[in-house]
Amino acid sequence: MENKNEQVGMVYYKEGVQFFSAVINPGKKKIFTPILIYNIACMSIEKLFMAFFFYNNTLPENHTMKDLIDSALKIRDMDRNLVENMMFLDGFQNICPVYYGSIKALSGGDIKRTIETLLMVRAFVDAELKITPGKKGAAVWEK
Repeated sequence: MENKNEQVGMVYYKEGVQFFSAVINPGKKKIFTPILIYNIACMSIEKLFMAFFFYNNTLPENHTMKDLIDSALKIRDMDRNLVENMMFLDGFQNICPVYYGSIKALSGGDIKRTIETLLMVRAFVDAELKITPGKKGAAVWEK
């Protein structure tokens, strides 16, 4: 029987994979704008990291890319490139209502790096959670 954190973590993981799929396989029309790709990728990253945190019975201090990395580094070492890319992503939007918001335009190269970061996060989380494919595309984690 899974514990409650594993159940919640798997919900986050599955939602993260859905956002991941929307970015990686956008369909033939490719109607997503760069800012939409960025935001969907960041939602996927956040959901995947939340699965990682629930798996490790903890929560991040906050939900910016920097906060996710800082909190994850308290649990596991991470690839330097992943850390740098996450910090890179953190520089495009500040939408916290407490501060003046800002959104920076993304170039084609920025979108490429965003997608590379998303792929790195998925690989990190899959490895940490020991995700293995299950029947009919389901995923299960092993402890």
